[in-house]
Amino acid sequence: MTRDELIALVATSLSHRPEPVPGGCLFCHIPHVAEFAYLGRIYDPVSTERASAAFAEARNPGNPYFRFATQVANGLRIANISLYGVVEGIDRSVMGIGQPISLRYGNVIERPAGLRETDMVVGGIVGWSSTGAFVMADDATVRLVHARDGADVADAWPSLEAMLRAELIRLAAVHDGDGRELCAATDLMHPSGRRWETEIEPGRLRH
Repeated sequence: MTRDELIALVATSLSHRPEPVPGGCLFCHIPHVAEFAYLGRIYDPVSTERASAAFAEARNPGNPYFRFATQVANGLRIANISLYGVVEGIDRSVMGIGQPISLRYGNVIERPAGLRETDMVVGGIVGWSSTGAFVMADDATVRLVHARDGADVADAWPSLEAMLRAELIRLAAVHDGDGRELCAATDLMHPSGRRWETEIEPGRLRH
């Protein structure tokens, strides 16, 4: 997948053209959430030098996610799913796009138990009371696992592109043209991942 192909995929899924800003591009302004909120954002790729240090810290210098971060996008955020990126420090002066969630999260700070050494947590998905982690293996396959138990697998895809295509189609079906949720928060979770939810969700259906 190239960067242009990723942008086109997100634009088609959300039915919104990208808004280029310094550091990346934004999709689907949702002022009903907050003045500067957007349903989607893709961050610009990062240099190989910066990525090398971050991937080495996460003990995964050879993981194929390196190519995605340096050639396609240094992370993204679409609705309740995120792909992580290289973040060297919190920069509160960045306007418009902000920063991705750091690869440190899930690899250095809160890595799920039971993962292989060559596995890399490359993103996450948020439900009502729990989260799932997207894990890329050294053969570029992707699994959605419980955030604390890497052996608890909800789904798997042959590639990151396959995962993004499947999840974006699903998320597009549960948002209207203005980016409003058409479902309860648990329904934003991957269907198999909903078994991880530990509480009955209060009514949050938005009209």
